[in-house]
Amino acid sequence: MNVQALKRKILDCGYNIVEFSDKVSIDRSTFYRRLEKDGNSFTIEEALRIKDVLSLTDAEAYFIFLSEKSQK
Repeated sequence: MNVQALKRKILDCGYNIVEFSDKVSIDRSTFYRRLEKDGNSFTIEEALRIKDVLSLTDAEAYFIFLSEKSQK
């Protein structure tokens, strides 16, 4: 997962991490922990909510969540 791209998109959409975690119904401490672990523990349902709230295109979602370039 490309955590930096996700954070950048969150900020570009006018949210901070706390506001955004509330918006996608993920406890803020859980959201921070998942980001610290390179985002690898987000569930598919959570990723879909993130995609919806940020209005990500399929290509943007792929880059953030799945592309090899975003993997370590």
